[in-house]
Amino acid sequence: MRPMRNACGAFIAFNGPDGTFSAPLDLSNDKVMPYALSVGDVNLDNKVDVVVGHVKAPSTVYFNDGSGRHFAPLSFGDSEGTVYGFAIGDLDRDGHPDIAVARSEARNIVYFGAAATVR
Repeated sequence: MRPMRNACGAFIAFNGPDGTFSAPLDLSNDKVMPYALSVGDVNLDNKVDVVVGHVKAPSTVYFNDGSGRHFAPLSFGDSEGTVYGFAIGDLDRDGHPDIAVARSEARNIVYFGAAATVR
């Protein structure tokens, strides 16, 4: 197993056929510290994506390319507070997943997956 460059990161380890795990794939970078993680199909492509919340930095969705081993990052939100939890689901029943973000020292917020209609 290779040494991890950032022990405080977000990593994925894959299960091997013999019950062991692969060397971890690092999803993080040295500029932000991850604090929360959730998984879900955020873009409705039938592939599980990874959502990571950070300490005083925008959150990031890592879109799965289908192999489960390559992810394209897309940051969202602001740098206020620390994200300590997510809920992913279709809150407004429009067929698109929404992301609810729980933060400390900042407002909690919901990001709607498609243009929401004010009711």
